[in-house]
Amino acid sequence: MAYNKSKQDKRDDSTNYASAFSELKKSGPESLYLIWGDEDYLSRQFANSIMNRCLPDGSSDFGYACFDGPEIDAKSFLDFIETPPFMSERSYCELRNIDFGKLEDFEKENIAEIFRNPPEYSSIVVLYYAHQTPDSRLKLIKNLRENGKELIFKEQDRPSLIKWISKRFASYGKDISSQNASYLIDRSGSSMRDIIGEIDKIAAYSRTNSITRDDINAVTDTLDEGDVFKLTDQIVSKNYTAAFDNLQKITSLPSFEAIPFVALLASQFRRLYCGKTTGDFKKVIQHTGSGEYMAKMSVSKSRGISVEYLANAIILCADADLSLKTSADDEMTILKNLILDLSNV
Repeated sequence: MAYNKSKQDKRDDSTNYASAFSELKKSGPESLYLIWGDEDYLSRQFANSIMNRCLPDGSSDFGYACFDGPEIDAKSFLDFIETPPFMSERSYCELRNIDFGKLEDFEKENIAEIFRNPPEYSSIVVLYYAHQTPDSRLKLIKNLRENGKELIFKEQDRPSLIKWISKRFASYGKDISSQNASYLIDRSGSSMRDIIGEIDKIAAYSRTNSITRDDINAVTDTLDEGDVFKLTDQIVSKNYTAAFDNLQKITSLPSFEAIPFVALLASQFRRLYCGKTTGDFKKVIQHTGSGEYMAKMSVSKSRGISVEYLANAIILCADADLSLKTSADDEMTILKNLILDLSNV
């Protein structure tokens, strides 16, 4: 079940991945973890690191268990946790995207007891992927937070992503300039999982040691911020035909996903809002993590738009995000209604 973050959890504290990994390497795995955040690549990587520390010889039927949600076989989970490891010093159990609210009351209480007193011989990892958050209203989640280690991996800022992109290309024997790495982020978005796929394709395509902008353009087929910027411009100017044509183009991309698209659209309106209220592209960079080009464009384009419109546009994007996560309506219907609502604010 995908929980709406604005209602379920408003935590802003982000975990430093390098520090968390260093602590794991130094002190070893703990008994209970709650891992979530928008950057599910880092969440997945850290969970794998915990598993590798628990099971250095690899997973086995005796020491490893994974329950992939939204529902869980509570009895099987309890049986696994209550059984000491047989062929390793520790066991590892992963609960992915579990909707604990669907459990029977007696199951909730039994699992809550495990979370209150996790066994020392096992590491239990409760993991949520991007666009999902723990339901803070549940007693189980409160037990998790009180007795376990919570790690929240947010999307990385642009300087960190640029450094990471450079290292990924270096592993292929390629180098990339900071400007072109920033351009790749504009083309692919800021999700590390999405960027990895593009890096792999670009490195295989390029015939030189240095990655060029032409290499990036030739390979990437993902949604880029330029398309979204153009769409917002068409929406604000009430150019309905062009906006819907552009929406059709964007949604036809092989890698298109509705929720990240709305998030990118909301980010663009936030950039415009920041440009409008500050009039300073450097502050847009500081507050939104944008590249210089997009920041300057945001300040320039915002001059003809009212603050009230931009504030309402951000709210409409949030409403559409909620509808995509909770409504039975067709995705395209929700997106088309969003474009209409934005054009008529």
